[in-house]
Amino acid sequence: MNIMKKSEDLLINSRFKLKNKLTETFHYHQPRLASYSRKERTLKEETEKAYRDAIKSLIAFNSNTQVRIKDKYMKDFIINIEYLDYLVNEAVIKGELNTRQALVIGKNLREMVKMAYGFTAKEECKSKS
Repeated sequence: MNIMKKSEDLLINSRFKLKNKLTETFHYHQPRLASYSRKERTLKEETEKAYRDAIKSLIAFNSNTQVRIKDKYMKDFIINIEYLDYLVNEAVIKGELNTRQALVIGKNLREMVKMAYGFTAKEECKSKS
């Protein structure tokens, strides 16, 4: 019983780490978004929307108890992070971000995807037992 409680506590702490990593990445990216040129307004708005959708998916994942619904929200989160990666690459191509900034953001996004896949694996193991 005590071991189950510890694993649940670790899972909850990991969720907060994921949320913190997402907000940290957004706060790093936000000043750079403000400097996007006017003609790249759509790229800026899509990037901001992807961050909002990712945080919504993460909050929904944390607030639901059914494994099937949690899995859906985690998949939505991963899709949003992958889309953010695409948008960052587009920003580099269009000259809105330099490669160093893109590498920092991309590294954080890859870490979040790895963490998210870890959550889905843990949830599957938890539901099977």
